[in-house]
Amino acid sequence: MSARHHLSDFDRGRAVGRLEAGQNVATVAAAIGILLQLIIKNWFFNELVEETRNRARAIDRARARESESEESERERERERERARARESESERERESERERESERERESERERESERERGRARTRERENERERENEREIEHIL
Repeated sequence: MSARHHLSDFDRGRAVGRLEAGQNVATVAAAIGILLQLIIKNWFFNELVEETRNRARAIDRARARESESEESERERERERERARARESESERERESERERESERERESERERESERERGRARTRERENERERENEREIEHIL
């Protein structure tokens, strides 16, 4: 089988993916059907030159892709933290509202119970009054 001396864009992507996945260079060259030296020359040259992390790994220098800067990554992380803070703040507000509602319900229940107790006291008072009237009538009769 003859090996090719040039890489297409598609094969470059395949090679990059396989190398980044941890396959060794010989396996990648055999799987894609290209010369081993072609991968070594392009891949490792780019790895040595690439120091600033401004480019993603690519076999051909002309195919360099810009990676995200650390600044944008930090900004994205800050935004995530702000979103989490907003969520937790709104969760605290909801919890606080639930507690206030629960307190209102307890207060309302206490008021109802107090009203029931006053009603019972009035009923007992009326019963005591009737009993006294009955006793007076009995004394009056005797």
